[in-house]
Order: sequence, then C-alpha cells, then structure tokens
Amino acid sequence: MIEVKSLSKRFGKHWAVKNTTWSVEDNRLLGLLGPNGAGKSTTMKIMTGLLCSSEGQVLIDGYDILTHPIEAKRRIGYLPETPPLYEELKVVDFFDFVCGIKSVDSSQRSRQIDQAIEKMSLQEVAFKPIRVLSKGFKQRVGIGQTLIGEPSILILDEPSVGLDPHQVVELRNIIKGLKKDHVIVLSTHVLSEVEQICDDVVILDKGEVKIQGTLQELKTGGRSLEDVFIEVTR
Repeated sequence: MIEVKSLSKRFGKHWAVKNTTWSVEDNRLLGLLGPNGAGKSTTMKIMTGLLCSSEGQVLIDGYDILTHPIEAKRRIGYLPETPPLYEELKVVDFFDFVCGIKSVDSSQRSRQIDQAIEKMSLQEVAFKPIRVLSKGFKQRVGIGQTLIGEPSILILDEPSVGLDPHQVVELRNIIKGLKKDHVIVLSTHVLSEVEQICDDVVILDKGEVKIQGTLQELKTGGRSLEDVFIEVTR
C-alpha cells in the first residue's frame, strides 16, 4: 500500500507539489494524470526517495520514505521516464547487475532473473546486448529491472512513451498482468491508456490534486475521462 499525506515540494518560491493526499491499495493500478508541469514526476521522485519533500509524508507499506528509507526502498521497483539501462550488457547480465545493486542473495538470482524475463516476455532477446534491441524491448527491460528484488510496489513514469501502437498494446497487457502481484502507480499523458488498464485515478494540475477516485466514479453520469480531465485542468 502507498499513502501520500499532505505532500508538498517547493523549489525556491515555486510549489511543484502542494498539499497532495491520496493512497492506493494492494493489487490496484493507479493512473497519475496531469498536464506538463503538473507535478507527476516530482511526486514519483519523492515517493522513491530521489527527492526530499518540503512537507508531508509518503508511506510505503507503512514505512516512511524519509525516516525508514532502506525498508521503504526495498519494497519499490522504479522506472523513470528514461530507463536506466547499460546498453553494452546483455539482458541477462544487466538483470544480474541489478541483482547485485539490490543485494539479492546469490541463491535467488537465477530464479529472479528468469522470472523477470518470463513476465516481460524477453525470452527471444535475453542473450542479446541491450543496444541492439528495439525501443519496445528496451522499455520491457526497464520494467523488468523493477521486478528484481521482488518489490511489492512498482512506480512507472511514462512507461509507454515513444512506442508504436503495437508495442503499446503489448506493454499495456504486460503491465495489467503485473497487477496481481504488485501495487502499481503509473504516470501517463494518454487518457485511453488509463481507461484501459487503471483501477484508480489521481489528476494533478499545478501541483495540486484536482480530483481522485476509481475510474468508474470519475466517469459517472456518462462522462468520459477526457471530459473530466479537461474540466478539472482548464
């Protein structure tokens, strides 16, 4: 479970995130929406411990990301907008490298690497250098590294950006399959993506939560998600 409580982040006089509160339960997929500059990436960086908040709190399975960072980060798999790949490595070697970073016991490494390859459907490229892979496969490798260490929570920043339509469909199906074992927070600009794979939605604008709820709740009265988005961010 993730709990964001009265979270704020200020850069000088500018509030990138301002007094936001929301949560997501186990085995739920939350879409974090908002126009450019809404505070999505800043929020995700605070959630993963890459930035400190100015005010407020983030709890990861009950652990405060600031006061108990090691316990909290062990429970997180994070994909930034640009996947952190070492492209000269083969996929299996990269996953083994990530196992080392995450202090995965040597007796568990092969199992976790095989599991990541299977879940991300990387069997055909597992022994190829990452540099020769298509963008779609590179994105799968990026998500695959979030699974190493068997975290309970996945935080994915724009995972389908730059992919062709076929790759997008494949990746969405993969992400939907991960929900049964993880809490997932996904940021995106693509409203149709949220409608197809998300359970819950938080819409940010100018650093503030404008509306939140289940996808069904936001679409009551016959409104589309696009209608709601335009209404609350205009």
